[in-house]
Amino acid sequence: MSEATHKPARMGCLWSILLVFVGFLAGFVLAVVIGAIGFWLSNPVGDQVAQRSQYELERDDVAPILAKDPAFKGVEIGRYYTGGIVLMGHVPTETDLTRLRSAVSKALGDRLASRVIGVQVESKAPR
Repeated sequence: MSEATHKPARMGCLWSILLVFVGFLAGFVLAVVIGAIGFWLSNPVGDQVAQRSQYELERDDVAPILAKDPAFKGVEIGRYYTGGIVLMGHVPTETDLTRLRSAVSKALGDRLASRVIGVQVESKAPR
């Protein structure tokens, strides 16, 4: 009879250990899921902040260039889809476009100056 009385006690101990193990496992899985959701939600927000910051820095470097030269009055600053700026619009002559590219290249570097592609020379259509 002593063996029969020890079986329920042993089973209760195993159930307790199993319950504690399952509790720790569930807590770990919950922590991983919550961490993954937090990372997933924060990553796009961080990207947007970085893109906005890059746009503002580049805009602040290029806006004075556009403001001080009357030939650049037809050029506007827009947002580049991956952050930063894109210049759009037109200039009167090919020489003005070359000067604009040179000035933007000096302010932002050659790689970023390639975004001036959106600027074209005004066409002089006959009337």
